[in-house]
Amino acid sequence: MADKIDELDLLVDAGLKNYVAQVAPLGMEARVLRRVHAGHRLWRIWIPAAAGFAIVCLGLLYVQSPPVPELPTIAVVVPPAPPFGVTSDSMETKPSPLHRKRPKPEKLTEGERALLNYIAANERNAHQTLQQMVAALDAPKPIEALRIEPLDIPGTDKFERETNQ
Repeated sequence: MADKIDELDLLVDAGLKNYVAQVAPLGMEARVLRRVHAGHRLWRIWIPAAAGFAIVCLGLLYVQSPPVPELPTIAVVVPPAPPFGVTSDSMETKPSPLHRKRPKPEKLTEGERALLNYIAANERNAHQTLQQMVAALDAPKPIEALRIEPLDIPGTDKFERETNQ
């Protein structure tokens, strides 16, 4: 592994020496500065032109847009209040929520019927049996220990030992 690192170091060092040894072509600095200054001249022309174009477009939209129609108003009709002195007995009343029909109970399944029959037949032991059933449902379930296999990653010691054998 140390041989590979030394070889990589030598390659990087050689590449850096070649990079540093390169000399910029003559006149490159002047060309870059000319391009930078030329770019400033373009902005002096394009920004006012774009602003003028935007103003013309907005003006055309404003002139050509149709007038917005007014929305119709909605009249709200409120029933008149009962005259003073009229009792609520003479007025119509809605049924109270307490008088609504309650939903019918659902039919029992076969398992529920079997449980009710068992309870009716063994009233003495039924309470104890139900407690045992509830305790069995609430009891913690044993869980196997989680086992994670190690990963085989190239470049680690384990991988190199296996490939060198």
